[in-house]
Amino acid sequence: MNSKRLTQQMSGLLLAVNLLTGCSRARVEPTATPTPIPLTLSVRARIDGLSRLLIQGNTVHWYHVAAAAPGRWIPAPTYINGVEWNPDWPDVPDSGNRDCQCSSSSYQGIPAIIEYPPVILEIIQARGKVAIVQQPSQSNDYTLIVEFDDITPPDTYGDEWYEIELKANEIELTATGITGGNTIKLVLLYLGAALTALWGIAHLFPTRSVVKGFGTISVDNQHIITMEWIVEGVSLIFIGILVATVTLIDPAGTISKAVFLLSAIGLFVLASVSLFTGFKVNFLPFKLCPFIFQASALLILVGGLL
Repeated sequence: MNSKRLTQQMSGLLLAVNLLTGCSRARVEPTATPTPIPLTLSVRARIDGLSRLLIQGNTVHWYHVAAAAPGRWIPAPTYINGVEWNPDWPDVPDSGNRDCQCSSSSYQGIPAIIEYPPVILEIIQARGKVAIVQQPSQSNDYTLIVEFDDITPPDTYGDEWYEIELKANEIELTATGITGGNTIKLVLLYLGAALTALWGIAHLFPTRSVVKGFGTISVDNQHIITMEWIVEGVSLIFIGILVATVTLIDPAGTISKAVFLLSAIGLFVLASVSLFTGFKVNFLPFKLCPFIFQASALLILVGGLL
């Protein structure tokens, strides 16, 4: 095998990996004790009767049960984190939507409080009862329901202002890494993804030289070796891109953690296979494979667990 040519082709990409990892490490600065970033949803509305607020994902909407719908006894908006929202209603049987058992339009763009249950309710102002009647879970498609009851209080007439705050669980926030130290988590994950993908790219460049290095073999064997060599490189690139994409979208989610864990396990398996095969070949890039796979796996695993 023409090891000199292969070494020259791969050394440039190894240098790029070293520069990338070196630059990323240089940007990591010591951080103070992690402090949870508050995730709070403030809701203020005029309530007459019985209404429920449903929160799913980044959206919220009313489901009205009895008496006049929120903001329809005395016309008034609902305030979401201080932002005025005038929900649309079906206006059945009248503009007050009395006893309609109907839903309003949705408001989008609220904080992701339901991702960190159990959500905490703080009542700021209420004439009647306010309670969380359903915490988000997998069984209810992660839907939070808050019930506003202005029927129960005796000797009441008309509507009244209600104001609450819904807060994400701070313990869960800290455990999932949404903290001031989140920078380290992201750096480790992106480093692991970059190292994996770049090594996959480096794997593809010398494909032709690798096949020629086996000497005179049949065309079928050439095709098999080419296929296996390319598949490994593409698989590494895929793992790197997958980890980077999941990190960009939601580095703290349950599915993301599963992706990080499975990716790390896959890389550890490749490291073990390389240690007992390619590492025994007297060729530097082959000898580096188990160490690069292990390094990538550790970066992804540690970053995913932070």
